[in-house]
Amino acid sequence: CASKFAIHGLSECLRLEVQPKRIRVMQMNPGMIMTNFAGRSAETKKGFLKPETIAWHMYTMLIAPEDSMPSNSTV
Repeated sequence: CASKFAIHGLSECLRLEVQPKRIRVMQMNPGMIMTNFAGRSAETKKGFLKPETIAWHMYTMLIAPEDSMPSNSTV
C-alpha cells in the first residue's frame, strides 16, 4: 500500500506541475487482473478483472475531454 500511495503522491505533484502546460497526468489503480502471472488459478477466481476491461477504462480516460476526467481512477 505504501508504494501505491507514493505513486499517487508523485502523480499528483507531476499533475500540478504540468497542468499550466495543458498536459494531463492520469493514474490508474487496477485491482486483480486475470493474467498468466498468477498461474491458471487466476482464471477461476471471482473478482479478477479481464485485461480487456482495463484497456477499455484506459481508452475512455485517454479520449475524455480534459475537463471531464478525474486525475486518477480505481478500477
